[in-house]
Amino acid sequence: MWVSHLSATMSSSFVRNHVQLAARVAVFNLHKNAKKSFSETSGEKRRLPRRGCRSVGHIWFSTWVSKYSHNIWLPFGLYAIGATSHLEKALIETKPVLQKIVMEMCVDLLHPTMTIVDLGCSSSDNTLFFVSNAIEAVSHHLEKFSLHPTELQFFLNDFPGNDFNRAFQSLQRFRNSIDMDHKGEPIPAFYIAGLPSSYYTRLLPRGSVHLFHSSYCLQWRSRLPDGLEGKKRPYPNEGNIGIGATIPPCVVKMCQEQFKKDMLLFLQLRHEELVANGQMVLTFLGRKHDDVYSASLNRLYGLLSQSVQSLVEEGLVKKEKLDSFNLPVYGPLMDEVKAVVDQSQQFELTHNKLFETNWDPYDDSEGNDVHDSV
Repeated sequence: MWVSHLSATMSSSFVRNHVQLAARVAVFNLHKNAKKSFSETSGEKRRLPRRGCRSVGHIWFSTWVSKYSHNIWLPFGLYAIGATSHLEKALIETKPVLQKIVMEMCVDLLHPTMTIVDLGCSSSDNTLFFVSNAIEAVSHHLEKFSLHPTELQFFLNDFPGNDFNRAFQSLQRFRNSIDMDHKGEPIPAFYIAGLPSSYYTRLLPRGSVHLFHSSYCLQWRSRLPDGLEGKKRPYPNEGNIGIGATIPPCVVKMCQEQFKKDMLLFLQLRHEELVANGQMVLTFLGRKHDDVYSASLNRLYGLLSQSVQSLVEEGLVKKEKLDSFNLPVYGPLMDEVKAVVDQSQQFELTHNKLFETNWDPYDDSEGNDVHDSV
């Protein structure tokens, strides 16, 4: 909520004239004792020469195969506040990956019900977009192989403060839309329930989930690192609300250590909840280069810090409020994610891909992307 308020205080000219923002998102697949792995051609999109300054986004896909029999896909990248249409585009880009994974799971499914969890679901128009993609994948699989109907149990997970009612109130309209889109095709019976809790805790019984999904959530840490709580002076991140150009290296180290702790915990929890050969498709924000100070995510929050600083100078916000406040956000490097996966000794990364999307709300141009092999 505070972030939304900050974005409203920034003038559009301030944002557009100061920096080109980039969003970087990665998808990883973890497989526990998998007999086969999923892989795609890795690639990177670069912007062609363009006029002026605009925001762009990069999305990485990665596949991990583990020693134990679970699959996980994790995407990460930079988040642009309020860019709903671009978040939807990212979901569209990951759709082929999701559908292939779901169809592979249908082949190996031993139980008549497939349990799917959307971690950190939104309360926007995109909330059921992932659910629709999963239903479509199962429908196509049933039609192609004339298999017995598979029932789908979806859990929408987020903090208790999320407006789950918005999603539930739209369910009948959503069901009607599914019927129209798949007229004449076999549609799996599906059930949708809320799961209010933090994904940094155990959510469901052991070995009960076939697929975890999450978009643009895992860049958020479970808590602020020790020393950044803003309870006592001196404030190590004075003048910043996140990682910025002026913060000391010790603050960066704190954020990196908190990321490692959170991801190790997250992987352990999901490993316990997944069935054999279960999978995860996760999308979160990160960075492409080692220089954490120039990362697009941090440049965005640097702009927000400058915006609040201007309010401090005008006497509208107390300086101590800014100095003591920190966002629990960290966008990792791909190598950092790989290192955590290796440390967990539960999953192995096998695939990655990058794609770029334009996040500038004032620039509607698309399609001038170049793919390079990594």
